[in-house]
Amino acid sequence: MRAFLLGLCLFALLFIFGRWYFVCEIRGHCGEQEEQISLSERPKDLYLLDGKETICGPFQQFLFAPNSIMPDMNASNQAFLDKVVDFLEENPDRKIMLTGRFTESEKSVKSSFFENIGIARAAHFESLLENRGIDQKQIETSGLESSDEEMNSPLLFTILPKEASDTFDIPQYRFEDNTFSDSNFELNSDKFIPGFQLIAYADSVKSFLGENSDFLLTITGHTDSIGTAEHNMDLGMRRAENAKAYFEELGITTPINTVSMGKTQYAAPNSNPDGTDNEAGRQKNRRVNFKLSLQKE
Repeated sequence: MRAFLLGLCLFALLFIFGRWYFVCEIRGHCGEQEEQISLSERPKDLYLLDGKETICGPFQQFLFAPNSIMPDMNASNQAFLDKVVDFLEENPDRKIMLTGRFTESEKSVKSSFFENIGIARAAHFESLLENRGIDQKQIETSGLESSDEEMNSPLLFTILPKEASDTFDIPQYRFEDNTFSDSNFELNSDKFIPGFQLIAYADSVKSFLGENSDFLLTITGHTDSIGTAEHNMDLGMRRAENAKAYFEELGITTPINTVSMGKTQYAAPNSNPDGTDNEAGRQKNRRVNFKLSLQKE
């Protein structure tokens, strides 16, 4: 009898150990309870707004692991995207701005040829909407650094007013039409200092043009509002020309056009409503755009 009880105890211990090993080591579920709770408790304050009018909401916020562009999607997120698609399909003349946010600790994260991980996050959702049938022309993307490391709202969905495209030149962040800010230039300088993302982008452009000789690259320089129109037109052209020289040094032999818009096309306000300086807006205006297009016969 004693041997039987001892054997039963050993069996129970082995069963418990085996169950623990399967759940914790094989399935990897131990230690995740806190994370799973946090996933279920993500804020439910996501709305789709058209000006002051609420189109739908509230839904749970999207969630990204640190340094990742792939969201952890749940049923609420999917339902929200369904509503976004419904609105854009019913209003083909309207556009949506997808703004991906990122924390200060994510500023140096490499995100392919996108200038920051926020833009990469927005571009991922652009692809999701296009896969659901939304026209690319209805979608704009941008990136925005968050002042909060917790970042409870990692994605912003904004229906643009109908007159928005007439007021500002909205930068594009696609392979065939890509924009980089003045992080590749020192302030008021034309010296081209490409960062990691621009280097990756230039290498991809080189490969593309090597296989598509009927395309050409146009580089356009933009500036903020500080300085005279003549100075900024010249600065924009010098920046475009120096970027062109970098691309040519890579071995690109297809035509590269350079254009300067100076301070004539703003992507954001240069000043705040109270008249004070808007450094974030001016930084967006100091940019260089790269556009690939078919050569005209």
